[in-house]
Amino acid sequence: MQNHNILYSIATVMICAFLTSCASTRAPSGWLPDADQARSSMFGGWVEIKSRQGQIWGELIAVSDDTVFVADTTLRAITSTEILSARLVTYDGGGLMGLSVLLGTLSTISNGGFLILTAPMWLIGGSIAATSRSYDPIIDYPAKPLKQFVPFARYPQGLPPNIDRTTVKMRSGK
Repeated sequence: MQNHNILYSIATVMICAFLTSCASTRAPSGWLPDADQARSSMFGGWVEIKSRQGQIWGELIAVSDDTVFVADTTLRAITSTEILSARLVTYDGGGLMGLSVLLGTLSTISNGGFLILTAPMWLIGGSIAATSRSYDPIIDYPAKPLKQFVPFARYPQGLPPNIDRTTVKMRSGK
């Protein structure tokens, strides 16, 4: 019975560590496209900016040499000198890796007594893999330059010169 308590304790600690270490975003539920849809989407990625003006988040509309344009209910222009940090999420990484780790760990029941060895391996290795993969769709500034945000903007070639800025709004859900 003592071995089961130790195994449950290890599993609980690993699951808690896994859940707290995955990437997160303020994007509304269902707003981000999956990886396949993102390739053909005509909309920008989800961007979260911490600036001297405060927190700003919404759809990435365009990036110029000195300004980042973000839309929520209105179009906002943030000069690059005002930006302290930014996170761009290009697609929904989903929870498939986490589900795979859970199912893989549960499958160790078929290993009999060896599950004492195989379950922790699934939890440790799977948690590390799932955590690292959760950051795949993310680009962080200042770790990466703002120019790397450009391909994921609604207007990657820059804000069209004749566009009525009052009409640009963040896209609604999927």
